[in-house]
Amino acid sequence: MPDQQVITVLNRNNVQRRFQLMRSGSGTLGAGNIPVNLVPGDTAVTIAGKLAAAIKAQTVSGNSFLTDAFQEDLTSPVLTLIGERSVNISLQDNGIQIHGRTIFVDKTAGPNADGTEAHPFNNIANPARANAFGVTHPGDIIRIVGNGGFDAVPGNATTDEGYATLANNFAYEVGFSTLAGQSLDDGTTMEVPLGVTVMIEPGAIFKLRDSRIGVGSSSLGVNRSGSALQVLGTPERNVYFTSWLDETIGQDAHLPATTPAAGNWGGIVFRNDLDNAESRFNYEDEGVFLNYVNHADIRYGGGGNVKIDSVQQIVNPIQMLEARPTISFNKISRSADAAMSADPNSFDETNFLAPRFQRAGQFTSDYSRVGPDIYGNQLEMNSTNGLFIKIRTPAGNSLRPLTVSGRFDDTDIVHVLSENLQIKGSQGDPFLDLSRPPIDLLTFTPQTGGSLVPGTYRYKLVFVDRAGFEGRPSTATPAVTLGGLGSIRISQLPPADEDFVSRRIYREDVTNPGVFELVAEINKSDDQYVDDGNMAGGILQRDPPSADNVTLTSIVRGSLSSGTYNYRVVFVDATGKEGASSDPTSPITIGGSPIEGGIQLDNLPSATGQFVSKRIYRSEVGGISPYTLVAEIPADAASYTDDGSAIGGTIDASSFGVIRARLDARLKIDPGTVVKMEGARIEVTFGAQLLAEGTDGREVIFTSRLDDTYGAGGTFDTNNDDRQTGGESSPQPGDWGGLFFGPLSSGSIDHALIA
Repeated sequence: MPDQQVITVLNRNNVQRRFQLMRSGSGTLGAGNIPVNLVPGDTAVTIAGKLAAAIKAQTVSGNSFLTDAFQEDLTSPVLTLIGERSVNISLQDNGIQIHGRTIFVDKTAGPNADGTEAHPFNNIANPARANAFGVTHPGDIIRIVGNGGFDAVPGNATTDEGYATLANNFAYEVGFSTLAGQSLDDGTTMEVPLGVTVMIEPGAIFKLRDSRIGVGSSSLGVNRSGSALQVLGTPERNVYFTSWLDETIGQDAHLPATTPAAGNWGGIVFRNDLDNAESRFNYEDEGVFLNYVNHADIRYGGGGNVKIDSVQQIVNPIQMLEARPTISFNKISRSADAAMSADPNSFDETNFLAPRFQRAGQFTSDYSRVGPDIYGNQLEMNSTNGLFIKIRTPAGNSLRPLTVSGRFDDTDIVHVLSENLQIKGSQGDPFLDLSRPPIDLLTFTPQTGGSLVPGTYRYKLVFVDRAGFEGRPSTATPAVTLGGLGSIRISQLPPADEDFVSRRIYREDVTNPGVFELVAEINKSDDQYVDDGNMAGGILQRDPPSADNVTLTSIVRGSLSSGTYNYRVVFVDATGKEGASSDPTSPITIGGSPIEGGIQLDNLPSATGQFVSKRIYRSEVGGISPYTLVAEIPADAASYTDDGSAIGGTIDASSFGVIRARLDARLKIDPGTVVKMEGARIEVTFGAQLLAEGTDGREVIFTSRLDDTYGAGGTFDTNNDDRQTGGESSPQPGDWGGLFFGPLSSGSIDHALIA
């Protein structure tokens, strides 16, 4: 535990205290800080006790600073606080972890909030006031409760009497008022913080204008990964999302009479696209699908005046970007644009059998997830009463192709296309990845605050692509020695490049040489990682031997011709299977027989792990391929003399690197699915696949967006023109393109209707 670490605690009355951990005889106490004196030999348990005592000793106007501060038991390092509004730590990753808590929000609550059920916050995200989002840490749960307004029965939280009269219930207000530059009471936007789960409880009312509710990161600069939103309405008590100008729901705080209109606000945005690109934590990768919208009444959304990170764009009432929430039993009405939208990769079908899901060694073999789970929703009076496949990016410069194994299985809603959907294949065979991550700039700093035992360690770094395939591992880092119990901070990590999305760090204990164990998988770009002794499980595979220390010396004996040579070393297991090849040794130039006809190889690497021997391959004159098998020698042999003889055979060039597959996308469309298009086609490119296989009576339908013969989601009027003046539009030949299959693509269309 380092000195100078400061824990800042704010109580429910907005009074702050700063507690500084001070090692005996070192450090300077900061102005206004309260010392917590530590001595050599203090453990996490004793430090927790000292901090608890320091907090309990604080008073404000004769009253306790906090309601309580205590350890779970005298042998536990866990410190529980009661009555705190927020806690912050000055130095991260140094032995203190803030556990999650449940934070309540109630619009009818008073001002002195700490987030408990007895003292909830009354504001969601307005930075000018004490608000729930401003005090969160990863792992927190925020519960936003409904209320019955003025006619609620006091003391009876279960009564439906107050909730039923919606016009006088207190609403949460997010966005901008009609006065320029003036924000609404609960903030200008509602962006769920990093690692936080927000639960919206039955009866809650949200009124929004020119704003949206965001789940997941919207830019690379602000990390909101691992967040989730659960809208927990019930049949008797819906959750309402409506326009701030809607006077029929929620108390009207805006005195002039107003009329709501379609597009007054955006919607709820679930997005994992940027977080997936950075390989940040995503619950969906763990088979956990927390995002959930149930029994919500969503009105007047779909606005195009919503700015996200300064980019004005259209936000649909429910919008998905590489996200797979559950959307059930909702009513979406009076919205501009489409009732729901999703980008192509949101329809990813995952069965969790791929190697990247099985590294922990335990998994459920028959578990799967197919895109978003959408059922039981009623769509009416929206510009598009369906699920719009959003292919164009907000900037409008590019189209999003389908790059995964996707599937349309939500037969309870019409799928709508107005841009060409490209099912993206890959040209060519698997490719050989020869590059290694650079590690020349890595620095290592031993520090306290972990469980890594004293010893000497080396590390290797591996880049990982989106399919979970590893690239070629880096060379081993220089050894770093840890003198005491703690951790090692690794700095200046190189970012993953090309098509890689994450990185894996492997550690070797020099007492077990050659075995690199997986420490962690980290995102694409963070430049630091603290190895605190935890392990992720797994051994580095396809790890090539290191030939950096191999020396070559010319000798007289031998029949080699004059020229330049180098060598590669390959380890061999008990079945005769070769591992990855080393990089070439340093070259040597000899005069050739009879003056210099042989080469002495020294400091050869020892084969470890499952390998029982090693093979030596010699280059052609000039140090070029092919490499010829010279000899197979024992695993621990450190030297070999090449006299020009050879066993025969050449090394497989694929062992020089790592073979990674080029994956092709696939779209499967389930029986009974209705796909409506307007000026668009489905394009199956090189190597990709389209499967549209219906059954008798449950055909797959491809038709025009104007065709009201087929429908779902409570309506056949997908384009919402039944009530238009002059009559509705009728479908015509040529309304949409067709199904295009490119060279070497494949498809199966059975029991389908194409109209």
